[in-house]
Amino acid sequence: ALDLAMSIATGHGPNWWQDGDREPMPVVYFAGESPHAFAGQRIDSWLHRHLIPGLEAKNRMLFVDKVPPTQLHDVWRFVTRRIKHKLRKAGHDRPALIVIDTLSRLMEGEDISNQQGSSAAFGRVERMAKELQCCVILVHHTGKDPTKGMVGSYVWYSNADTVVEISRENPVTTAVLLETRKQKESDPGEPKRFVGAVYG
Repeated sequence: ALDLAMSIATGHGPNWWQDGDREPMPVVYFAGESPHAFAGQRIDSWLHRHLIPGLEAKNRMLFVDKVPPTQLHDVWRFVTRRIKHKLRKAGHDRPALIVIDTLSRLMEGEDISNQQGSSAAFGRVERMAKELQCCVILVHHTGKDPTKGMVGSYVWYSNADTVVEISRENPVTTAVLLETRKQKESDPGEPKRFVGAVYG
């Protein structure tokens, strides 16, 4: 998700999702887990790997260092207004992407397996996406048994337009597999394999 976010913020390509460079667009990243590592080491390592100057890219990456629980409606309305204000101040009409990392943080204090609560939470995320006219990615985890899919209500899978699963190929190597489990109205395509590397 961070690689995708940084690619959009810098316009950098080609990579796993686009064929070549594109116009840079702003991204909002709700970092509910390890926000300081995201805002520092991970972004710096990504920029170092791609030989991209950091300041300009960071100006298009709006970080929120926590994920407000979904039931705090007033907080989410405030956050949405702040996002609009900050982007307009920087000369942007809207973000291209919002990443919420993770779904568990979003559902904190709620039963993630409850269908009614999950449907309501999904609806709030969908309304935010429409208001800000952008795509939203929810980062989520599978359970201890990966064959059973993602944790929680089936609502999250059934309502999503796209579901991508990333898994470690085996415990020994740094290779990971990226597999599209669901893609509405399109062919999900073949799995992609990547090898991790240390930078920075």
